[in-house]
Amino acid sequence: MMNKKDIGHIMRKSTLSLENKIFNIVVLLVFFAGLTTTIMNLFSNVPLVQTILSISATLVSLVAYIYSVNTGKYKTIAYPSVIVFYFLLLLLWITSEGTNGSVGYFYALFIVSGILIIKKQHRLILIILTIITLITLYIIEYYYPSVFVQYSSRTQRFYDVVIAMPIALIIMGLTMYIVFNHYLSEREQKDKLLQETIKKEKKLEKALSEIKLLRGFLPICVKCKRIRDDHGYWNQIEDYISNHSQAEFTHSICPQCAKELYGEKYVE
Repeated sequence: MMNKKDIGHIMRKSTLSLENKIFNIVVLLVFFAGLTTTIMNLFSNVPLVQTILSISATLVSLVAYIYSVNTGKYKTIAYPSVIVFYFLLLLLWITSEGTNGSVGYFYALFIVSGILIIKKQHRLILIILTIITLITLYIIEYYYPSVFVQYSSRTQRFYDVVIAMPIALIIMGLTMYIVFNHYLSEREQKDKLLQETIKKEKKLEKALSEIKLLRGFLPICVKCKRIRDDHGYWNQIEDYISNHSQAEFTHSICPQCAKELYGEKYVE
């Protein structure tokens, strides 16, 4: 049998917001990307700082994923994660030969993912800050290329770029898939809700059209009590009321009329 913790975990998972789903998938894929890069670095002749940064990215993404999945409170760790990855990308750019390295692909992923998981009022700040950072790095690299750590060989650079490119594309593709799938799901729900609303409105209109009200002055004969309709015809009062309302008649006799008709035979 499932305990309360398992039930709570299932309920949180079923009610995750779009931003939370994106956050979880991105940090999980970043974890695998960092793990793959770390393993590759261990078997390659790369500077130690690159391996340390790869391990850091792997650990940060793993911690963020575990915390988000177990608590369902991704917002608590979203901003710290964005800040950490911002500085990790900055350092990786410097230690991976700048524009010749693979970090550019992850910067594109960083902007897309960041826009989706942070608050609306902070998205423009993230975009501007990232653009300013990249422009600054380009300028520094152009005038002071010695600041950036070079690859030890063309082969090392080739493998780094070849691994980074598909990883970044896969993460971005899955992120866009989640967003688009969520959009289609919401659109389908809205269409169903619209159809249900239209059906209810039609039922309401039909019900209202069936409701007939008697109002105004009714011409009634002082003797036979017939009522004249809009076309000039005289109708029995029961027929007129039945045709102009939802009332139905059942026939009975009042005590006064019963006495007049049956005399002493009538007993109340």
